[in-house]
Amino acid sequence: MIFLPIKNKHKKQNYFHLDNSKAPFFSILNHQYTSKSFILLIKKNKLIEAKNFISKAYYKDINLSVLKEFFNDEYLYKSLDKVSFYINKNEKINAFLIMDKNLKFKGIINFYMINEPDNISKWKIYKITKETTY
Repeated sequence: MIFLPIKNKHKKQNYFHLDNSKAPFFSILNHQYTSKSFILLIKKNKLIEAKNFISKAYYKDINLSVLKEFFNDEYLYKSLDKVSFYINKNEKINAFLIMDKNLKFKGIINFYMINEPDNISKWKIYKITKETTY
């Protein structure tokens, strides 16, 4: 039996880098997937893993309990994939909409990212700001 590779137009190869020689076996190359992964880990209460996406210069200053409160479980976070601001080639800002369960707009979260590659991700978060309507 022969299995041919499946082509998927929606999945681009430049989002992840696979490497089976050492754990974690892949790294996230895209800055938008770094922030999405960060929010997912926070919402799953995996705060130690989420800190892997923080820049090493700010890693020691992060308070995990404040970080958990920052991302309220009652709200949904919708990535604005087409909205990404480039400060320069090594710094980017990603925007996320904050919405309640009824999809009513509640604000925006901005992730300030810096190009600081390691075996987890290429981009690291150095600042998060929240602009809310509530």
